[in-house]
Amino acid sequence: MNKPLVSVILPNHNYGHFISEAIQSVLNQSYTNFELWVIDDGSTDNSREIIEKWSVLAPEKVNSVLSEKKGLSFARNKGLSESRGEIIAFLDSDDVWERNYLSAIVEHFEKNKSSQAVYTNAEVFEAYTNRVLGNWFGPNAKRRCFSGEVSDKLFVHGNFIPICTAAIRRQVFESAGGFDEKFRLAEDLDFWIRVSMRHPIDYLDENLCRIRRHSCNASFLYSNAYHVMRVYQKNIQLFPEFTQSINRNTVNKRWHELYYEIGRHLTLSGKKGTARLFFRKALCYRPDIFTLRFWLYYPLTYFSYLKQVIRFRLEIVKMRKRLVCAAD
Repeated sequence: MNKPLVSVILPNHNYGHFISEAIQSVLNQSYTNFELWVIDDGSTDNSREIIEKWSVLAPEKVNSVLSEKKGLSFARNKGLSESRGEIIAFLDSDDVWERNYLSAIVEHFEKNKSSQAVYTNAEVFEAYTNRVLGNWFGPNAKRRCFSGEVSDKLFVHGNFIPICTAAIRRQVFESAGGFDEKFRLAEDLDFWIRVSMRHPIDYLDENLCRIRRHSCNASFLYSNAYHVMRVYQKNIQLFPEFTQSINRNTVNKRWHELYYEIGRHLTLSGKKGTARLFFRKALCYRPDIFTLRFWLYYPLTYFSYLKQVIRFRLEIVKMRKRLVCAAD
């Protein structure tokens, strides 16, 4: 029996210190009928030299596209347009796969002919010490996994699907319209919402990927809340039924959380006037004056003497981030 061709899409921007490990983890797969498309999104470090080296070492497997910086969504869409596989798998250049990832994914699709999209569990580890921090889903993890019709879960819980563990059939990618290139953050949440509105998404409870935690992860930026809100607003307009199965209190709680998080981020950035607007919107969705975390930050927007303290804190955070991102 002919095994399906899997196209692996691996976007990269300035992760030259990680990308070799990601590429090696793909080439080490026990399932061999795959093609790897590495899309470099305008890197200014040594990424392109490393990618070209791998293209020479494994020309039958590694294909590369070197682009000017256009964003993660463009890179993934470009990879799809260049690829030929009937199954599409995603890997970010700072993460790695276990050796049996592709074989488990293909086996799942072959056993479940109606399955259109699947994701798995993963191990999370610290970037520069390799210390295991736990599983993406597990007893000590804050997030939960869901299977089947998950569009309402993506609204209530945010994006719980790690892109590096996910694979879909090509027609699903094309019918969803690919990744929205207007979004530079939360683009994967937007994509999974559009997929889940048309197809159930399966969950495979196996640790088949290793997710690297470091301070440059876009997923962990506080400002992500603003982009998450834009994604929800877009999809509620696109799919009026998106939140219809969720009770009003749950919807209001989610808006409260997002408005509060944006206000908190703006407060710590010193943008006190704008922060107050978002805090007031948060209070409108949850008019509970005894919400402790709300009153921890809202009063700070009125104290001018805290400006220097906030500025000093931000400089320390930026310095730490530069040091971690530069370390190797």
